[in-house]
Amino acid sequence: MDQDPEGVSVESALADVLACPACGSPFEPAWSQELLCRDNSHRFPVADGILHLAVESSSADWKVAEPAQTSEAYARQYQALEEAGRYNAMYERRASKRATTRKEFRLIRRHIRAQPPCETILDLPCGGGRLSGAIAEAAPEALILEADIGLGQVQYAREHGLPG
Repeated sequence: MDQDPEGVSVESALADVLACPACGSPFEPAWSQELLCRDNSHRFPVADGILHLAVESSSADWKVAEPAQTSEAYARQYQALEEAGRYNAMYERRASKRATTRKEFRLIRRHIRAQPPCETILDLPCGGGRLSGAIAEAAPEALILEADIGLGQVQYAREHGLPG
């Protein structure tokens, strides 16, 4: 179980800020292979330190008038780490994408620094973590939660750390 410098487990810290996506209840503070909802015993797997909390849904669930595209259909595009890697490499190769990233870094830093300090920041969708480093730099004391419907993107972010 990982701990921060103050001796608080990562699992306990996350249990304090996350809620069960099925019912909104808090999670148990200790987990290793799955996350357990306190009130209704909903279970969500944990693999390689990545919490799998995505609940399949469609635009109909969100009361959107457009045709129902499932989150599963979108997520399939970036489930594989290799596909996520190709997508993220595009931001390193193309000059226009690098320029966009630098602009986004500046905007993120300026926006976060203009806010009162906070303990937790959700980077959603985090993609491959391209902007997470700028978030962490602007809020060094905050717990940065990276989340994305594409598992490959989250795996890529984990493997490549917090750049920027």
